[in-house]
Amino acid sequence: MLSLFHILFLISSVSAFNYLVVSPGFGHSHSTFMGKVADALSDSGHNVTVLTILINSKFRDKSFTKSTKDIVYVDSNEELDRLTDLMESGDFSRFWTKEGSMLETIPSYQGFMKMFEMVYANLRQNLHILDELKTQRPKYDVIIFESFIFMAKAVQEYLEIPVFIPVTSVTHDNKFAELSGEPVNPSYLSGNRNSRDFEIISFSGYFTNFGNIMSFQERLTNTISYFLGKIILQYPKWTTLQDPTKPLEIETAYHRAPYIFINSNPYIDFPRPLLSKTIQVGGLTVNVNKLRAEKVDENWNKILDQRPHTVLVSFGSMFKAIYMPHSYKLSAFLTHGGLGSVNELSYLGKPAILCPLFADQLRNAKMLARHSGSIEITKFDLADYETLRSAIHRVLFDKSIAKNALSLAKRLENQPMKPKELLVRHAEFAAQFGEHHGLDCNIRNMSFIEYYLLDVTAFISAIAVFVVVLVFCFVRKVMGALGKLKND
Repeated sequence: MLSLFHILFLISSVSAFNYLVVSPGFGHSHSTFMGKVADALSDSGHNVTVLTILINSKFRDKSFTKSTKDIVYVDSNEELDRLTDLMESGDFSRFWTKEGSMLETIPSYQGFMKMFEMVYANLRQNLHILDELKTQRPKYDVIIFESFIFMAKAVQEYLEIPVFIPVTSVTHDNKFAELSGEPVNPSYLSGNRNSRDFEIISFSGYFTNFGNIMSFQERLTNTISYFLGKIILQYPKWTTLQDPTKPLEIETAYHRAPYIFINSNPYIDFPRPLLSKTIQVGGLTVNVNKLRAEKVDENWNKILDQRPHTVLVSFGSMFKAIYMPHSYKLSAFLTHGGLGSVNELSYLGKPAILCPLFADQLRNAKMLARHSGSIEITKFDLADYETLRSAIHRVLFDKSIAKNALSLAKRLENQPMKPKELLVRHAEFAAQFGEHHGLDCNIRNMSFIEYYLLDVTAFISAIAVFVVVLVFCFVRKVMGALGKLKND
């Protein structure tokens, strides 16, 4: 019996891979998503280490993983803490009554890059942590990190990890998609301002949230913001951790990733062209069975039993209700449309009123509302009693809305492959076979002229013009000859 146990142990050890998951030490949604990635791999029997690069010390004792026990921290410092506290204390109350602008992204991006420069400099001062990972852990097969944690590429090179998989905790990232060779066309793909935790993270996408069906004005705005983003938003120019004179590959390296995990689900999100290497794992953070099994305490039970219908108001952790204009405060079933809330609503089949305030919430609200199981209103509608009353009445009593919400939940429950399974199977394949050059799309190398076939169009047009001129000259000559014969 003992020998059989040893055989089974050896078999399981051989099949397990070693993963290093680099998680940002800030932003609840980002850390939660990366924690779920680590737990999914750990639950499947693999060896997982989470390297948390702290951007603020207050995250030091926070663990967003449940199954993964091996967590290593790169601590922050006082200067970083002061900078991130200053950024986080920004006046978000203004978004109750005002819209953000494209120009706001520029100083936000500059602040973000300044912060990350400091984080990378701090990592250089703590190389002993990476040395311990190198000497005291098995050699890692794959490193997994969120795409804007640029220093993770330096960690990969320092630890000599052969394969990397970038991740985005948002539905899509235009800049990163282009680096990977994915088609990003402003005619059908609206930008994504994905700052759920800090306004400064908005650089990762561009500046518009129009959905996938746009008017002329929206397409014009989307196109301008698309090219403005290409000019403004650049990745850092850093050097490697081993050699301060050697440039660190970031933009030029991302296309080599065998897979890319994005927090999008094809049954919820807008349809768009994706590469074979882009794996949609949206819903990974939602544990439907756990949510349904949770029970409220006796106090909440008494409150919920008072009336046949209950209204829940939630605008997330950033937008506190004390700053909401007094005229907006009515009882309502409202959510701001954060991606976490949208995913949970979708999987649980609950109808909702979506009232986005800024950033990716605008896109998320349109994304879910198009399935007709929820209603989208603007934040300015909160002051309009009739609009709000009508929306609440519909979401509570219109049976078609509840039916559509449940229909979406059933599709998600029965989707051919669950997000966790997709992530684990592709991560295992990447660890086993490494980079897949056959999945590398050449779109990323094409110029504007090549991508839009302007050179081909010009060539065909030139030939067409030449043929038309040639025919015209021939006809003119023939007509002239016929006229001369007639005169003779």
